[in-house]
Amino acid sequence: MLWRQTPEKLEGRKGRRKKGRKEGKKGRKERGEKRERSEQEQSPEVNPSRELRASSLGRTTAPSAPSAGSDSEPAEWLRCCRRSPGSGADPCRWRRHTAQQGHQLWVLVMAVVYQALHRRVSSLVCRLHSTYVRKMRYLNQLKEDDSLCRQAQASGAFYLFHNLSPFLQKVGKKYLVPQLSAAEMKRILEKLPEAEQWLEKSVLIGCSDEHRPHFALDLGALDKSAIESELQGSFTDLRKALFVVDGKDSPLLASAQSLLRWHDSHQYCSKTGQPTQKNPAGSKRVCHASGVTYYPQMSPVVITLVSDGSRCLLARQPSFPQGMFTALSGFCDMGENVEETVRREVAEEVGLEVESLRYSASQHWPFPSSCLMIACHALVGAQRTEISMDTLELEEARWFGLEEIVEGLKREPRSSKQDDGSFLPWFPPKQAIAHQLIREWVQQQSAQTA
Repeated sequence: MLWRQTPEKLEGRKGRRKKGRKEGKKGRKERGEKRERSEQEQSPEVNPSRELRASSLGRTTAPSAPSAGSDSEPAEWLRCCRRSPGSGADPCRWRRHTAQQGHQLWVLVMAVVYQALHRRVSSLVCRLHSTYVRKMRYLNQLKEDDSLCRQAQASGAFYLFHNLSPFLQKVGKKYLVPQLSAAEMKRILEKLPEAEQWLEKSVLIGCSDEHRPHFALDLGALDKSAIESELQGSFTDLRKALFVVDGKDSPLLASAQSLLRWHDSHQYCSKTGQPTQKNPAGSKRVCHASGVTYYPQMSPVVITLVSDGSRCLLARQPSFPQGMFTALSGFCDMGENVEETVRREVAEEVGLEVESLRYSASQHWPFPSSCLMIACHALVGAQRTEISMDTLELEEARWFGLEEIVEGLKREPRSSKQDDGSFLPWFPPKQAIAHQLIREWVQQQSAQTA
């Protein structure tokens, strides 16, 4: 017999289920309120009921995140987040808070990585686009690659010398250093056999920003007057040329003459006596008999302006032009450093003892050979200023005051001669590093008296 549910039985069962749900809901509510009261007694800082009231009023107040260094707050936070959805709290709040912190940390890490990559890429781009870097690397390639250097000679510019004197052209009151193309050079060299070998004697001295290489070539074997007549210029002594040409051309002429002079004096190996061979760029000479490679070298020279605090000491040699005074100078001895050389030179030449010194600057100087001038200021004791001059090296040495130095800087060599035949003191021109030393001393003294 099948069991059937009558409508009365079904209605009674629904009523009992509904009553059970009401009682269960009431019991859960009582248990929740009891748990809240217990949590408030244990942790008065956290008041979930206040947060629930705020939530019921539509406010956005939420339980505060656990602070660092607290042992009880994380547990309270977790208990708060474990409440049922009906209590008004969000059970996923802690997970959202943790995820938010993780996202912020990830953003911070990515920002640091991006900045590092940006700096690296920017540095690389700057190096690739730097005119100076590209020019220096191109010059280094010409020095190392002989075939590339020979190709560059066909498109390069040439500076001419005759027995180490540079060729200049006068335009108005200015002296220019002409740059001749390879085609012009071949036209000049047509008078000589084996013109291509003459170009091989040139030396690389630099290049333009557009990578046009610059070479220097000495034509001492040709007739000087014929070249000057054809090119409408003159070969001038380098000492005079450095003081009349543009400032940007002076270092180029000085380095060119130094390199040409070095090749002229190193044509044979000092070990075997056999001829040495120059590479196309002129950056080295090789003795194939011994395998020794020779490179151009410079000699270090110190140039020192001595002061006693209120005066500076200048001297002159017999070979100087009349009336010219300059700072003391001398070559560094083997094993000496700059400080030791300065103290020794001042003691030898004027008999004074240096108490302190400071470095100023440096300059390449081709006289008498390729030198590196290291400029310094030296201070001697104010109570020990009596000069004891070395007459073998110096013709005159004396102290100069500030006013006399200022007047001497304004004076030109031509205006230094007086009616009685004597010469007023004048100082090296602005292209010389001695001029810079004197200028710096004047500025220092002027600042002290201001």
